[in-house]
Amino acid sequence: MRKITNYTLQKASEHIFYEIWMLYNTTIILRTTTNQLSKNVLLESFAIHTRNLFDFFYPKKHFNSSDILVTDYILSKKIYNKQKTKKIVLKYLVRKADKQIAHLTYTRNKYHQKIKGWYFKDISDKFKPTVNAFFNNLSENRKKWSNFERLKIEVINQFHKI
Repeated sequence: MRKITNYTLQKASEHIFYEIWMLYNTTIILRTTTNQLSKNVLLESFAIHTRNLFDFFYPKKHFNSSDILVTDYILSKKIYNKQKTKKIVLKYLVRKADKQIAHLTYTRNKYHQKIKGWYFKDISDKFKPTVNAFFNNLSENRKKWSNFERLKIEVINQFHKI
């Protein structure tokens, strides 16, 4: 387990809140947007935030020492792992974001109409248990940090809207 000060963790909680908040809000707006350019902009934002969240919630064995990881915050990795969405269900997102959004590659040609789309509602639904598992496995003290209180009020309590 890494030794990171509470000050550093609390400061970084702003970024965790932001990523989850963006996932939630881009999903809501995507459901009502009909303009193709707006939809593309939102899908790219959605893809980047889901990719960032995947790396946070499902850390690699060999990670960068500056990476913010779920294991830095939660009380019980065992309980968290039981409650979260299984990694295999969301793992494809990293490659999809890399090949369709973050890099200009010939691999994009392989994404035909059936698999090209970003099923944002389905992806958000699959992230919900993981976000809940994260919040539920925070210490009571950390749940009171302003960014995690906002997470509870502005996102977790509102997930039913999407």
